[in-house]
Amino acid sequence: MTPLEKLNALRASKLAPKAPEPKTAKVEAPFETLNSKANAIKTKYPQVKCEIIGSWLWVSNTTKEMADGIKSEGLTFSGKKCMWYYHEGKFFKTGRTKTHEEIKNQYNTHEIHD
Repeated sequence: MTPLEKLNALRASKLAPKAPEPKTAKVEAPFETLNSKANAIKTKYPQVKCEIIGSWLWVSNTTKEMADGIKSEGLTFSGKKCMWYYHEGKFFKTGRTKTHEEIKNQYNTHEIHD
């Protein structure tokens, strides 16, 4: 292959249309993973409320003293909702922030009981 042919082939490969990459990468956390995290938290802190909403785990009724224990389970604090949450994989915001009640109404909800 001559240098000119190599250059043309390189240009053609760079100009060729590429398949679009998906905007969102949805990773569904298995229910068992969310359930085991919720049970671990409920074992440490029986007074908290744990809910599995879609592929997310939400924890409420917490105090500052519980923060380190909940954080050690891999949860993150949402300042806007004043709740802890867990979700596997990446997630992307799609528009305005929804309230917790709006999220519960939109997705399947499962509350973890003692």
